[in-house]
Amino acid sequence: MMLEHHKTGRRAPIEVQPSEDGNILVTGDLYEVVPKEEREKIKRRGYVLRKNHFATCKQVELFLNQ
Repeated sequence: MMLEHHKTGRRAPIEVQPSEDGNILVTGDLYEVVPKEEREKIKRRGYVLRKNHFATCKQVELFLNQ
């Protein structure tokens, strides 16, 4: 899903599926990167974290070389 960063407004592809080692918190149509030291606290509060698609994409080079 293409979402906007909550501060910069830059769009990024974020994985739909939650990830145990994710670092992206999605709120509506916005996302933010959660610092490593805050991730466990966020998860304990019942939120799920996701990954940026570029972290998992097997074809990332095709996107970066355009």
